[in-house]
Amino acid sequence: LKYFIIILISTILGLYTFVNTSTGKQFLRDLASQKLTQKSGLNVIVESIDLAQYPVIVANMNIEGKAKLTLTGFLTSSSLDMDYTLISECIETEVCSIDDQININGHVNGPYSRVAITGEGTALDGNVTYKLIKYTDKVEDLSLIMRDVNSTKLFTLMGHEELIKGRADIDVNFEFMEENDRKGSFVYNVNDSNLSGLALDLHAEVNIDGLMHQFHSNVTSPYLNLYIFDGQYDQGKKLARADYILDVKDLSYLETLLGYKYLGPFYSTGEMIFNNHFMVTGRSETYGGKLNYFLEKDGLFVDLHNVSFIRFMSIFTLPHMLKSDVNVNIYYKF
Repeated sequence: LKYFIIILISTILGLYTFVNTSTGKQFLRDLASQKLTQKSGLNVIVESIDLAQYPVIVANMNIEGKAKLTLTGFLTSSSLDMDYTLISECIETEVCSIDDQININGHVNGPYSRVAITGEGTALDGNVTYKLIKYTDKVEDLSLIMRDVNSTKLFTLMGHEELIKGRADIDVNFEFMEENDRKGSFVYNVNDSNLSGLALDLHAEVNIDGLMHQFHSNVTSPYLNLYIFDGQYDQGKKLARADYILDVKDLSYLETLLGYKYLGPFYSTGEMIFNNHFMVTGRSETYGGKLNYFLEKDGLFVDLHNVSFIRFMSIFTLPHMLKSDVNVNIYYKF
């Protein structure tokens, strides 16, 4: 009994030290910071922990010296049920650092082996809403909705240069995401955007099942329409292909994009391929006869068969000299 009383008193004194003294609180903050840093791979500093109403706690954290995270709610050894607020003026990853105003409020609850997470707020100059279920080894029922976000910041965050500048809407839905497997889809829309000074809209959809991606996309503007369909991408082999239809109303409007002022309409169909590098094949009857072309990284091959020379040369601001049909092979090296 004497030893039991001694152990009990020591335990009470120890708990009092940890909960109510500056030394104990600092020890808890340092321990929590160390554990969270190890688990997340981020530099996490726990600035304060209020345990006065335990199991209700309030914790304030600094993440990578950039973001402030506040957690409020119930926390036990097996589960949590907490509100959170994330505030930052910067997004920093291994590939980029972006100045951005982030303000997100959300909720996490459930056993640690199955945590439900929701959140909504502002990021990437737009509005963000998400929900998901996080298991120890996978994510299920992920829904991410982004509205009116900055497409340049989004592509920078993903480690890519943006092709089309504008405000983007994104809808992401995944049944599950594991380390080596995933199933879901996303839809990407950019309206009133800009490509080398050309105003256009972009709509793209991708369905993902494991390593296989199926996709299609539409690019529309007052001057051209580009339809990409039956797209397939094998992530494991890094091979992609898609069919396309290109309908240009007047090539002269594409001067900033093409680097030269060509004239007249142009319509073609063909195939896009990626296999170590990008390639495009196509065929057109815009100028009478048949025009076949092959575009790859080093140059452009063009095969004209019974093509009206005068109609073909009408794309250039040059005098027309011949009126006959021509058969000719052309190669332009970049």
